[in-house]
Amino acid sequence: MTAGADPSSAPRLGICLSEFPQDPDGRWRNVAEVVQRVEASGADGLWLADHILWHSKAIDAQSSLPALASHATSITIGSCVLQMPLRDPVTVAKTMANTQMMAPGRVVCGLGIGENVEEYERLHKSMATRGRVIEESIEEIRRIWSEAGGTRWMNPAPVDIPIWVGGRAEAARRRAARLGDGWLPYLCSPRWFARHRALMEEEAEAAGRNHHDITKAVVTFVDVPAIESAQQGAAKLEHWFGFDPAPLMGFLLRGSADEVAQQLHEYVDAGASEVIVVIANDRPLDVLDELTPAFAALTT
Repeated sequence: MTAGADPSSAPRLGICLSEFPQDPDGRWRNVAEVVQRVEASGADGLWLADHILWHSKAIDAQSSLPALASHATSITIGSCVLQMPLRDPVTVAKTMANTQMMAPGRVVCGLGIGENVEEYERLHKSMATRGRVIEESIEEIRRIWSEAGGTRWMNPAPVDIPIWVGGRAEAARRRAARLGDGWLPYLCSPRWFARHRALMEEEAEAAGRNHHDITKAVVTFVDVPAIESAQQGAAKLEHWFGFDPAPLMGFLLRGSADEVAQQLHEYVDAGASEVIVVIANDRPLDVLDELTPAFAALTT
């Protein structure tokens, strides 16, 4: 199924990376291998988290998306999500158009506002205006994509790139209802997701939109402890976020691959058509190899 396709189809499973597995020299030279492993696992999508300034080796999503797409033959490639107020809408529009050229019909532009104060301060951006900025940026990106001819023509020409709005705040939910082709909250329970998904659908209908045209997705942390690595579970979350992970542990799904798949399907039962996992383990692709068939077995 292509990006933005009918959300009533079978639920999809994707993986979101904030860093690539390192090769023996400690470098990120194995992008092709990562894409091939994700496709071989049977997963539906490969997504990149986004930080510009961070304490761990965070991927720069905007520059890395075309590289992933150049090796992908079947999976969706997307941002999960670009911190739009820290980015320039013209260059984001261009990056996504280039990515789409390499993976036609399989690209999703996920946009959010971010929460890290330090990034905003060091990049001289205002957190107070970020809601207004992301909405203006969504409009600008779509305007750029829709133009043809003259000196402002964007090559390659973008075609049907969906914009998913990330975030769990009420403002993000309402933004997705009014402006998004998809809604992508994170750090939430299935019960929370079901309630807010219903609210988002009501808000979309109030805005004159058909909520069936909006993909409902969710992001959550997972780990399969039997697949042992140097850092996993709480230690991996602390590595990523740089603080005591206790507040996040309630959103970490753990157990065997079958048990985690069952927990993920609670989001499907709550209305999610796309589940994206952040694997809290130094061996995320090994975990994915076990998780994907377990997830698929519950949909047949």
